[in-house]
Amino acid sequence: MFQLPHLFLPLGGGHRWRQADSWAMAKNFAFEDGRFLYPRVDVRRDTEGVDAAETPFYAYTVSLFFRLFKCDCEFWGKLVSFASGLALIFILGRWLSNLHQTENFRGYFVVSIVQIFFSYSVSFMPEMFSLFFSVAGSYLLWRDYQEKKFLFLVGAVLSLIIGITSRPMQVFWGFIFFYVLYLSWKERKGHYLRYFLAGSLTLLPFLLWYFPWADYLRQYANLRYFSRFVDHFSLRNFALFLDPSLYISFFQHLVGASGLPLFLLSAVGVLFSWKTRGQNLASFFIAVFSLTFFGIVLITQKHFIAHNYYLISLYPALAYFALLAYKHLEERKPSWAKIYIIFSFLFLFFNNAHTYRIHPDYYALKSIRDKLQADYQITRVACEHTEYAWGLYVLRQRGFVLYSDEIRNPEIVKEVIARGVTLFVVREEDRFQSYVAQDWLKKIIEKKS
Repeated sequence: MFQLPHLFLPLGGGHRWRQADSWAMAKNFAFEDGRFLYPRVDVRRDTEGVDAAETPFYAYTVSLFFRLFKCDCEFWGKLVSFASGLALIFILGRWLSNLHQTENFRGYFVVSIVQIFFSYSVSFMPEMFSLFFSVAGSYLLWRDYQEKKFLFLVGAVLSLIIGITSRPMQVFWGFIFFYVLYLSWKERKGHYLRYFLAGSLTLLPFLLWYFPWADYLRQYANLRYFSRFVDHFSLRNFALFLDPSLYISFFQHLVGASGLPLFLLSAVGVLFSWKTRGQNLASFFIAVFSLTFFGIVLITQKHFIAHNYYLISLYPALAYFALLAYKHLEERKPSWAKIYIIFSFLFLFFNNAHTYRIHPDYYALKSIRDKLQADYQITRVACEHTEYAWGLYVLRQRGFVLYSDEIRNPEIVKEVIARGVTLFVVREEDRFQSYVAQDWLKKIIEKKS
């Protein structure tokens, strides 16, 4: 309910440049080039915006709505995220409730107060979409382990393929295959080949996209600044685990992104779980949490401090322990439990009130957009660095994004003019101004001389 107004706001807030790229990709799938293997953004390079991005299941899904309703409204992408968030609350809440043998509404409450879920459920980004499919796949595989229904196994494989390829940091949810293999061996239930083949089939698309195909797209599109996430891996990164500041930063970030109500419950839940450790999939959720943390540090170093979407896979584990604590609270102090529900939602509402504000740059760029010629399809712009692709999104243009020193370099300006740029949008005296290409070139040449 608190998030509904966000569905109708323009793209903004945290990671607005990533949201703009996702929007551009969906728009270009719908109206320019529908080839799934060649996702295109509006930042144009040597091959008309082809980008070696994550597997674009999310953008392609949104593009179906764009095509159906013949518009590129931000609403549809946010609606897909919102629906994914609701579905995640339902399936994760139900799964955790079953594991803890408690009423479903308790699980729904605990999952719904995860701060990071609250914010990403209305973002034009694949985070909630990918997490939903990752969790759904793990849940279906657990159901298959219990009931041995082939339909559950097929659903698990398909869901996990979509989830872990849409965001590579979700790959650790694939640990569920190792977990059920271990349980099958421990309990002598057999079916080892079943889970080994299913796990291999799930991992194969992930490996194919992020290694040979991403490398091909980098060469095809001449992406000089794009790098695979494994390019950042180094054995020297293991030394980070000896740095106390890493754990302090991680703890601060974890508390901030989880939200105080959930974190308090999780901390208490860990204490309650000590007597029942090893039961009800506790070790699985701990493994996903730990593997995600170690994987993020080894690959991104401390980059997760700036980008909390790397950590989103951690929070189902916190919800697992939070539900255990809430169950004990409601059984022993029912009135306190009701007060805690009210406190949690009030905290979320007021803590997110600032996100309803629209960035002032939006109106500045929109005023320039309104003055442009009507034919946006053939007008190509060069926009001074405004959170990467976000400036092009507001302008509803395809073109180049240049840093401040580049857009004031006559040689670079001549190069992009030769590639079709007819308008330059630059920041001067903390305001955005627009210049016809030749006028801007003349101005910077005169200034340098």
